[in-house]
Amino acid sequence: MLKRIKIRGKLLLLLITPVLAIAVFAADGVLDRLDRSEASAREARLATFAATNADLATALQVEQFQTLLTGRVMGAFSAEDRADRTATDQALADWRQALAVSRADLTDMGLKADVVVLEIDLAEMLTDDRAERYAPTDLAELLGQTADRLNGVVVGLQHEATGVELFQALEGVGALVRVQESLVDIVLIGDRTIASEPGNGAMAILVRDAVTALTLAYDRAVEAVEPDDAAALEQLVAEGHLPRMAGSASTVTGGFDAIGEITVATQRGSLAGSIEWTTTSAHRLNELNTVLTRIADDAAFAAAVDAERIETEAGQFVVLAGSFVALALAIAMIMGRSVAAPLTELTETARVLATDELPAMVETMRTAGRAPAAPPTAVPVKGRDEVAQLGRAFADIRTVTAEVAEEQGTLLRSGISDIFVNLARRNQSLLDRQIDFIDQLESSEENPDQLENLFRLDHLATRMRRNAESLLVLAGAEPTRRRGRAVELADVVRVAMGEIEDFGRIQLLSIDPATVAGSVAVDLAHHQSEQMENAT
Repeated sequence: MLKRIKIRGKLLLLLITPVLAIAVFAADGVLDRLDRSEASAREARLATFAATNADLATALQVEQFQTLLTGRVMGAFSAEDRADRTATDQALADWRQALAVSRADLTDMGLKADVVVLEIDLAEMLTDDRAERYAPTDLAELLGQTADRLNGVVVGLQHEATGVELFQALEGVGALVRVQESLVDIVLIGDRTIASEPGNGAMAILVRDAVTALTLAYDRAVEAVEPDDAAALEQLVAEGHLPRMAGSASTVTGGFDAIGEITVATQRGSLAGSIEWTTTSAHRLNELNTVLTRIADDAAFAAAVDAERIETEAGQFVVLAGSFVALALAIAMIMGRSVAAPLTELTETARVLATDELPAMVETMRTAGRAPAAPPTAVPVKGRDEVAQLGRAFADIRTVTAEVAEEQGTLLRSGISDIFVNLARRNQSLLDRQIDFIDQLESSEENPDQLENLFRLDHLATRMRRNAESLLVLAGAEPTRRRGRAVELADVVRVAMGEIEDFGRIQLLSIDPATVAGSVAVDLAHHQSEQMENAT
């Protein structure tokens, strides 16, 4: 099959291998970058989903506090005053939107099943008439349990992270979720303490235990997050939203003094104390959630920026690889043309030589009387490569072939001329002898009839001798008849008249007296006889 492919096609096949290699490596590089970009985009979606989980969990916990408070004061707050419900509904909408985007990114089947069930339960629970459908304590319990499940999803998302940055961010978010859960425990314990009889020692022990758990969770969170986020947590401590203890669980070194605040709220009475405690706790929880969601949002933003950067790199890599492939193809085409064009020209020249020039040279050699064939045109060859050397060698072959053909034609023409001269001189010798013999017969003949016949025979022999001399002229030989002295012009004309067949038709009227040099007399007589022969 390769034998049927032209040289340009073979060169392209030879050069297509490195081009394909470049294309394969380029495609591999582009696909690798696209995979990395998609991985970064996936991590951005998962981080966003983690942030919406934390927001929704916080909103559910705040609504839980408000639901307990509303159930306790029985009508102190109307439905229009429940801004927490509006915040929960908005957080649910954001969560559903983030879930729709990142649902396919969840690979853990257990986590995916939990999210599906959680989505169904949220849709069933968070209706507009949930306050009428559930008792306050039942709804508060459902809200708390659902918030815990959402926090579990946030922790489970750590196993979905493939990048170190997202894993570290979700690890910090998970640590803050535990801080948040401990804070919620303190809020619920404090709420029950404020609503119960003052001086309940069991409640005080539960608060201290919850505070201890909170401080331990806080310490682990500070170690898990970045320095900037740790500084934000320290700011929450300085603002009194989180506690810090040292030495023992009973020593508060700064920040939020849960036992002291619960004691003050209890002293203010069940209603006023509960309102103050719930409002402060919701604010405290929202402040903590701000740090938590900021960590997730920063991770999402960094992953999105990284995905966009890698995608841009992929586009640039495509352009660069495409440029290299195009350049390689251009070089391949140029190289193929630089080799194929001279070879094509040599092929065409060889065809012309074989079909036109050599037959013309042979025909010239066969027909020696014709004009020689035109010399072949030289092959225009440039460069110093092997193709150029082949072109020069072929041009030399053409030149030598033309010279040999011309030489052989010359030799052939020379041989033919020699043959003509040989035959003409033999005929001329025989004719001279014949004319001399006829002259002898004429001198001894007395019969007029026979003498006339001898005259006619003499005339025929003379004409034959003229033809032999013409043959010598055509062969390029010098005539043998030469005169040394000048000859009368009238004699030259008479000799010319005697060498033609119809000499009787020519009338010689008058000739001016003139002489002709002896060296040209014979040639002039021969020329005149040819003219007279043509005329008669």
